[in-house]
Amino acid sequence: MKKLIVTIMIVLAFATYSIAQDNKSRKAEFSLTVGGAFPQLDSSSSYFYGWRYLLTTDVQERGVIAASAENSLFFSGSFSYFFMKNVGLQAIFGYTKADVAKDASFAFSWAGRGRNVARNAAFEGSGDLKVIPISINGIAKFSFNEEKMGIYFSGGYTFFNNKFNATSFMGAGSAFRYQGYGQCDPQCFDAFRVPLDIDQSWNKSGANVGAGFDFKVSEMIGITADARYYYCPSEKFDWNWRSGTYQGYFYGLDDLVIDAETAQLLQQSITKLEVNPSFFKVSVGIKFFFDL
Repeated sequence: MKKLIVTIMIVLAFATYSIAQDNKSRKAEFSLTVGGAFPQLDSSSSYFYGWRYLLTTDVQERGVIAASAENSLFFSGSFSYFFMKNVGLQAIFGYTKADVAKDASFAFSWAGRGRNVARNAAFEGSGDLKVIPISINGIAKFSFNEEKMGIYFSGGYTFFNNKFNATSFMGAGSAFRYQGYGQCDPQCFDAFRVPLDIDQSWNKSGANVGAGFDFKVSEMIGITADARYYYCPSEKFDWNWRSGTYQGYFYGLDDLVIDAETAQLLQQSITKLEVNPSFFKVSVGIKFFFDL
């Protein structure tokens, strides 16, 4: 896909530069469209932490946070300026904001004194991914049926302004000396549901490539449809464990305090989440045609 985008950019840029020298009349088009965006964000983070305490020989904490972006609305406006009848430059401004579902699973197990104990939990999170692509493209258009209909192909550079925020949960295990709890002897274990979050904004350079169809309903107004792929390189982000005091999840044991030092240690035990802002979109709208 990257090679295809680069090839189209080079071809359209060369054609635009070559034909721009012509002095014939110019045409321009302006469009407003709305449609659906289909994000490519589908990633996960893995958590593992192993330790010992008193008579236990093996304590293991394992977990996975899965994040996937849902389909969303896409809004855009574009302006195309044609140096000649078929070739020109195109600017596109877009906006989409997708909800991100985050399902987390946690497994907590320990062994000692001939016993093996395991507990499992599932947590739900929430979040969203906002993407604002701004593109400068070369465009080639071919009209037919007395210029009442037309198809076009365009592609080029895209500047991405991205914002991703997510909240999820993960278990953090702890052990206590026996204090009369009926669930454990001579030591107690429990896991604590600790919230994690990511809140990141970043800019990135990428590309886009697409094609569309125009149908004029009058000399200056028409209906347009556009299908386009936006490519933006992925970024990886750390989960931030929130400091605080938490109650035992499985047995309701004594409160566990997660301080800044413990949060930093836990952060090192979970892999970064890869966020991919790329998406495919299909939209329809209205287009205005001008002679300049």
